[in-house]
Amino acid sequence: MLILAIDTALDACAAGVLDTDSSKLIAQESQPMKRGHAEALMPLIARVMKASGISFASLDRIAVTTGPGSFTGLRVGLSAARGIALAAGLALLTLPIASFAGDDASTLYKSKCV
Repeated sequence: MLILAIDTALDACAAGVLDTDSSKLIAQESQPMKRGHAEALMPLIARVMKASGISFASLDRIAVTTGPGSFTGLRVGLSAARGIALAAGLALLTLPIASFAGDDASTLYKSKCV
């Protein structure tokens, strides 16, 4: 399963493409920032998708962090993830930040799918 993961909850703007079948992170980028997530996120996602060599049509799911974190950062990440999921006809997984800390790819299978 190919998943585009997005995180804008804290002091960074990050995205990555994960292949859960091989438990490999295909491409990822993270930029430290306290402000400016809205301007940085979509170009960052475009770079990650290009680096992965995978099209949006080939993705199986979109995952996004739900906090805790800054309200503005969360709003930006959730809006972008929802828009991409709707446009691509994909399921959207919402994950608390703790789901990304020290867990393996199996966490994404156990998460809430909206």
